[in-house]
Amino acid sequence: MSHAFYVASVSIHILAAMIWIGGMLFLALILVPALKRLNDPPLMVRLVRDTGRRFRTVGWVTLITLVVTGTTNLMARGVTVEQLKSMDYWKTPFGSVLAFKLICVLCILTISLVTTSTSGRTPRKNSALRPTPPKDFACAKWLRGWGAPT
Repeated sequence: MSHAFYVASVSIHILAAMIWIGGMLFLALILVPALKRLNDPPLMVRLVRDTGRRFRTVGWVTLITLVVTGTTNLMARGVTVEQLKSMDYWKTPFGSVLAFKLICVLCILTISLVTTSTSGRTPRKNSALRPTPPKDFACAKWLRGWGAPT
């Protein structure tokens, strides 16, 4: 693998991480505090839900890009499957950092899968479990955690 390909892969990896982290920070630090000032819980819930749905595609593309470029970067650095199977490898400084990053990626992917598969679902119309908007929506509960009146 050429050095130019490795540099391109690392650059794409960093760009994808910046886009993903930037999107998360925007949602948490800009959008939610701005919505708290609206004092309109149904609108707040709808805006958070709609923004989250629009960011979902960007989030998944960046996460997949991070996994692919991360794997490519490991191969370019000469990390082999045999090394990954060795407990001695995971005791090295590089292996320890890699283990931490892989655990973080696994947690992020799991949370993303759960939130993607459960967002936007509501029980059937006649169900006794049907939520009463907006207080029982997950978004409203999340906004209340940020101090929003719901």
